[in-house]
Amino acid sequence: SVVFYTTDSYQASSNADWLVIPTENAAMQIDNYYRYVWEVAVPVYFEANTTGKPRSAQVLIHTFGGNDWDQQGYATFYQISWLDVYKPQAAYSYYNGIPSGANFEATDSATQVTDTLKFYVYDNWTLTDGSNFVHPVSTSGTKGENVVAVNVEPNPTTGERKDSVLLTCRGVKTYIKFKQEAPKQD
Repeated sequence: SVVFYTTDSYQASSNADWLVIPTENAAMQIDNYYRYVWEVAVPVYFEANTTGKPRSAQVLIHTFGGNDWDQQGYATFYQISWLDVYKPQAAYSYYNGIPSGANFEATDSATQVTDTLKFYVYDNWTLTDGSNFVHPVSTSGTKGENVVAVNVEPNPTTGERKDSVLLTCRGVKTYIKFKQEAPKQD
């Protein structure tokens, strides 16, 4: 939400379709003869970011009354384009101090047989099976915090190998990578 103080009526608007202000909260008429200061909280809702990249938008607040004190201000919102994965932890890349990408990669030993994914999502989700050696025990679930066990096949090769799974929720797709170390040579 956007919280501000005013002595006058206000109107709130967004410059992007994905940043939604409920109609009933978008404006308020204040007849303030005694110049009371009102604390206003305007709720803001986001549509899922399925663009594959971060995006930003502004909420514009315009106050106006029967005087010459009309004011305008805005709040900028940044929306990332990946799901909230806790394990493995994200390695973020930044552009001008704003997250512009995230890489989720777990590293397993050559003989490791299990791993765990942890994530929080706001709706039903699916998780693909890896194409090589990674196999999640659960491939779908519901909103909230989720912990998913992953079976990992031991590495029979002489080198490092990689695999990935795809976590999807409300059209947002996040790849989670797995790197398996090479077996120790005698």
